[in-house]
Amino acid sequence: MRKTKEYQHYEQYLLRGALKKNGCQRIRYVFTGINRETGIERPFFIELVLVNPGLSPSKPVIGIPQDELVSPSQSYVLVKAGSYGKHPQQYKKFYALKDFLRQKGQAAFKVGNCIFGTNALVGSVVVGQTDLSAQPELDCSAGSISWELRFEHKVGTAPLFKKNNTVWIANGVKTLFSGVVRMAGLEYSVAPKKSFGYADRYWGPDAVAPLFHVSSSNLVSMISGNPLLKSCFTIGGELNGQMKAFLMLEGEQLSVRKCWFLEKWTEVHACSKTPADADGEKLHWTVSIHKKNIVVDIDVFCPTSEMIFQGNDLFQRGRQEMHTASGGSGFGEIRIYKKVRKSLELLEDARIESALCEYGIQSKDALSE
Repeated sequence: MRKTKEYQHYEQYLLRGALKKNGCQRIRYVFTGINRETGIERPFFIELVLVNPGLSPSKPVIGIPQDELVSPSQSYVLVKAGSYGKHPQQYKKFYALKDFLRQKGQAAFKVGNCIFGTNALVGSVVVGQTDLSAQPELDCSAGSISWELRFEHKVGTAPLFKKNNTVWIANGVKTLFSGVVRMAGLEYSVAPKKSFGYADRYWGPDAVAPLFHVSSSNLVSMISGNPLLKSCFTIGGELNGQMKAFLMLEGEQLSVRKCWFLEKWTEVHACSKTPADADGEKLHWTVSIHKKNIVVDIDVFCPTSEMIFQGNDLFQRGRQEMHTASGGSGFGEIRIYKKVRKSLELLEDARIESALCEYGIQSKDALSE
């Protein structure tokens, strides 16, 4: 994918101005690896998160004592990595801003032993039982994960949302990864054609809440039976109360966004829990988009046993917390229609695999009902 100067700006952006002391930023990569012994696929994620890093540049401030109202605010740089799938797990390491470096010559970020480059990721996270005892706010597994990866963004977007110092850009809706991941004593190969990678970046005064997101580049046509190698999509929000969408069908970008306020565009989305069956409980993401002469319907399921459930602080909203569910082994179906007069012509009906699925809301009960 050709990188314009504007795209490079977003690749190298770090919190600045008021956001440095009153904002958060996330740089995220999701991909699939294959166990070298069993051949079983497993989805992985690597994230770099900054929260109010300028408030405490010399040491990370992670938890807020119960007897404090709002101050001191949290301030840290976080490297988070792990896997979805059966027995999901994640590992976390907190740093201070002083430990975070921008390698200008290489256009890369370095924190601890982790490097986040424009086409390479190298690093590791090790969490011991003593770390969990000393820092219960880590809320993660004990163990280790390491990675040596190269990647190439094949399909990306301009900012899908940009307003009031808040930006979401899916710079790698389809990203090819290669390399190796080692986790819990096992080794996983990452091959470009089987990585089904995704990358995005977000920054703003606070995290997105409520949160709804689903994306995939692993699509197989149910009409022809062939993999759709030039197709991918990402749908996310709720940003400013609206959903944002990007869809590419075999190299052609379909207009499924509301570009101006008079445009006829409607969408309905929801996430709900399905009754347990032989495969256990699942969460179900549904999306229906109607715009001009295009209709898109998406159904994605993800087993709750293969997801990570956790609480995430809403940094600028006092002591409020958003409860999130995230998984990388979503599956389902996408149907794309073209409106022809008063009827619908089916353009594609495809099976979705390796979908990244996220849902977050302030009520913990909404995820367990």
